[in-house]
Amino acid sequence: MRLNLVFHNIVLKEEEINGDYSLTLDYFEELRENIETLLKSGLTRFKDIRYYFDDGYKSFKELVFPVMKDKTNLCCLAPIANLLGSENYLNEGDIDFLSKSGIKIASHGFSHAALAVYKANTLQKTPKGGEYKDSPSGKNEILSEKEVLFQFLESKRLLENITKSEIDEFVFPYGLYNKEVIDLNNRKGIYEYLSTCDEHLDSGSAIRPRILVSNKRPIKETVEFIRSLE
Repeated sequence: MRLNLVFHNIVLKEEEINGDYSLTLDYFEELRENIETLLKSGLTRFKDIRYYFDDGYKSFKELVFPVMKDKTNLCCLAPIANLLGSENYLNEGDIDFLSKSGIKIASHGFSHAALAVYKANTLQKTPKGGEYKDSPSGKNEILSEKEVLFQFLESKRLLENITKSEIDEFVFPYGLYNKEVIDLNNRKGIYEYLSTCDEHLDSGSAIRPRILVSNKRPIKETVEFIRSLE
């Protein structure tokens, strides 16, 4: 049983924190040490761990990679394709370097558009057809089948061109998906693995649940929560 944890931007100082999912390097390191100690203790059902870093912030290479360079096999980086080279984000050369250094690269969509959305608390179906085009980042617009394909395929194409290796995992923006999106991926055979954000456990299925780490939850509380998962 694998524990999948999701991180975003990592910063050096608390005053640099921006949003609930921005963490200091000290927080990350202390949490990592506590969780790895928990796994070694045998007091949890988890046997191994993977650290996901979504969106592709520069801080992954600048701050995280130096402390994880001996554990690159535990890291999965999921950059937003159309933000590569933008301010505060990794560029194509960084992705190439990190991939060659043993970091797993996953797709996180071309523009971080949600592949499924809720309206009035109801998960919407994906309309068939549509136009094969990009969509703006966000989770308000209902994407058509071809717009979903654009997010799947164009991000995969770009990352495979950079890394010269297969990209076999897609990380859902905002963790959102529906049955039509899953069926579309499986029918087209695009990605072997699909990763979301929830607190279910990774039992080795094609859909990988991940636990989102927030600075609103103290480290001790996070560790106890993980220990309590059944």
